[in-house]
Amino acid sequence: MRKKTITIKEYQEKYIVKNSLNLSRFVQKKLDELIKNVKR
Repeated sequence: MRKKTITIKEYQEKYIVKNSLNLSRFVQKKLDELIKNVKR
């Protein structure tokens, strides 16, 4: 696994904090979904 840095907007940060979202897991899950859909 590799570490990457991303930039998010202020309103995105507020949403992440308010909803206790684990950004790393969220991004990994969404990328997996996108990759699966492309392979079809």
